[in-house]
Amino acid sequence: MTAPAVSWPRSREALALPLFFGLTFALSWTVWGFRIAETRGWTTLHLPQLLAFTALPTAALLTAALTGGRVAVLAWLARLGRWRVSPRWYALALLGLIPVGGLALGLFRLGGGNVPVGTGLTLAALPAFLLNETMFMLLTEESGWRGFALPRLLRRMSPLAAGLLLGGVWGLWHLPLFFIPGEAQALYSPAAFGLLILPTSVLLTALHLRSRGSVPVAALFHAAFDGMFVLLGVGHHPALMWWLVLVVWLAAAAVYALGGLRPTPQSAGGTRLFPAPPEGVAAR
Repeated sequence: MTAPAVSWPRSREALALPLFFGLTFALSWTVWGFRIAETRGWTTLHLPQLLAFTALPTAALLTAALTGGRVAVLAWLARLGRWRVSPRWYALALLGLIPVGGLALGLFRLGGGNVPVGTGLTLAALPAFLLNETMFMLLTEESGWRGFALPRLLRRMSPLAAGLLLGGVWGLWHLPLFFIPGEAQALYSPAAFGLLILPTSVLLTALHLRSRGSVPVAALFHAAFDGMFVLLGVGHHPALMWWLVLVVWLAAAAVYALGGLRPTPQSAGGTRLFPAPPEGVAAR
């Protein structure tokens, strides 16, 4: 019996994720590889670090054009420009991490730890940090991870599996930064960082589903997470980072238990905390 032929457009789409991940890692790791070599005196060639982050939109745009043509490119750009979503998702992205960071800090201090909050980033400087970081993440990391990769993963697997898988890839992508002196990651425990990014990716997946795939919402959450991290000085206190790992896992578990990763029909009394995602998102 002859196997059914696979259409060329469908086969090209199947290559989208491997091509995107391959280009992203090749471009970013090349820049970081030269930076590592430069710090060790193996080369005098200096590549701006910004190039490593622009690898994500570059890879997303090229892959979309090659595998899906104009339709895929426009769909990607639409997610990047999807600002008009319910204000509650912006509020959740911006403020939802306050109890997470507060609980982690409280547990750390109950255990005898002490950290001067605001040393790395003051509250007065926080608004400017959030604005700059949101725009940076919108145009770099989130344009690729949640703007391009996550929608395609969601077509193949459950939201929980997609969030965890993308979190693993996202964490691995940061690996060279642990070997570059002066980079923030060089101060962190690789194990703690890896275990922290997995549930963070799950939380971002829930926001992606509820905000109709809005990359600006994801970028705001990413900026808020980084702001919390710097404000609390997590990177300078290994024990605090492990407490944060625990609390973020608990937050991800709570979101899953509340139905944040699956369609939830509207009740007679109105919309629930996590309403059903837009049509076209499969329930798993």
